[in-house]
Amino acid sequence: MFFYGLISARVARIRCAPLASRHHEALPQKRVTSRILSALVTALFIGCAAVTFQAPGPATAPPVPGHPTNLLLALDGISYQQFLQARQRGMLRGFRPPVPLISTFPSLTSTAFSSMVQPVGYPPSPGYENRHYDWGRNKVGGGIPYLHFPWHDYFEIDPNTLSHKTLGYCWPRRLARADFREVERQALELDRGFITAYLSNTDAFAHLHGKSGALEVLRLLGEMVPKLKAAYQHRYKRPLYVTVLTDHGQSVVKQRPVTGLKRHLRLGGFVPGSSIKNDRSVVVVPFGYVSAGMLFLRHRFQRKLSRWLVRLDGIDLCTYRRDDGVIVIIGRNHREALIEARGTADGLELRYNDLQGDPLEYGEIRERLRKRGCLGPDGFAEAREWLEESAFASYPDALFRLYDAFHNKAIENTATVIFSTATGRAYGHPITRALSWLRAGKLDSTHGGLDSDGSLGAVITDNPVMPLPMAFRFDEILPFAERYGKPPDAKNWPAAPPETENYLATGASAQ
Repeated sequence: MFFYGLISARVARIRCAPLASRHHEALPQKRVTSRILSALVTALFIGCAAVTFQAPGPATAPPVPGHPTNLLLALDGISYQQFLQARQRGMLRGFRPPVPLISTFPSLTSTAFSSMVQPVGYPPSPGYENRHYDWGRNKVGGGIPYLHFPWHDYFEIDPNTLSHKTLGYCWPRRLARADFREVERQALELDRGFITAYLSNTDAFAHLHGKSGALEVLRLLGEMVPKLKAAYQHRYKRPLYVTVLTDHGQSVVKQRPVTGLKRHLRLGGFVPGSSIKNDRSVVVVPFGYVSAGMLFLRHRFQRKLSRWLVRLDGIDLCTYRRDDGVIVIIGRNHREALIEARGTADGLELRYNDLQGDPLEYGEIRERLRKRGCLGPDGFAEAREWLEESAFASYPDALFRLYDAFHNKAIENTATVIFSTATGRAYGHPITRALSWLRAGKLDSTHGGLDSDGSLGAVITDNPVMPLPMAFRFDEILPFAERYGKPPDAKNWPAAPPETENYLATGASAQ
């Protein structure tokens, strides 16, 4: 999405720029008019072309007399740390303290939201992001025409279109303000017991302006919520509670590109391309400018590719799934570990086996689990126990996230190898890098990798009856928010996942 936003942004800025600045005097008037019309048609095509998927529709509930209305507002790309910084500056005082929401791996918007909505009945998305590789067709698709992924249908208020996102990369502050006003306007018109909304341009603001952009987003949030709550109370004579979630975090340093990936693959004996033709073929789908990447190839050479790719400057680790379901992590300097899983009556158990070195730096976490009596003699511990001990680690909840990356049913076309970049490094389409000068030169922040900065979104609420655990995992939050947000007699009201219920019985509140 970031790639197509910048491409379209370039078209929009060319269209809107004063013609004199592009030396139009030397061009015939007919040619200038033709170029303007071409840009307009292109922008219209990009904004309107779409392929849709069937989904259940927005998650709403009718109002119940005497029961408050709950608004669930999803903001794209604002990190847990940025919420904490906003509160330190006196913002968001009407909310309870934030708790982390640990994203998927890769920590990308469509990947995260696709995984969030699946537990409440929404179909999978075809790829990690709009431009993706399709195993069945053996080709790269999406992008243009722009695919409408099913997760968008969860949200009743969603002003996001590709053309709208485009404008967000041209004028991020202006569009962010407009989006908050639109949420306020639409929510006030909805006589519901449960309302859902999603804003995408907050991510563009954070990408282009880093910490200052994210804090401006949260300032706008803090201004909108009290006004909306007062107006809703006045109109419908019942209180409005607001729960805000974000899908992933953002890095805190400017990014330098990981370059020469395809050349590096060729030196290793692989043949990068747009389809898989033989055992040496590798499909790389660069998009945006993020701290992760997905590679598609036949399994025979996935180990060799991972060990070779991690030698490229800027790559932190590579991971893949063996035929027996075990997840392999290959880190720099010959470090290697395995993640093994087994199902039990109480849920999922995971084991971390560092064969050489400790690529995830989880040895100390494993020892803490052992001292707490949570680690079995065979090294397995419940997935929730791993989360509790690793939520604030360098790689938060890495065992579950890496396991889920290859066993998750929310993404139809799963990659063979996924890599995470080193701190301050990003990989993406070269045109995205070339166009990042449009607003801010180098990008101030990004996300996608396994690291803490890009992985920790947040949950914040003013709902006084909603218990808050130490941290949420991405697949828990929507069933949980619906359980404590929908009126008691709302149809198809889902129960909270057993793991969440068990944890809340003993977990500490964030208050």
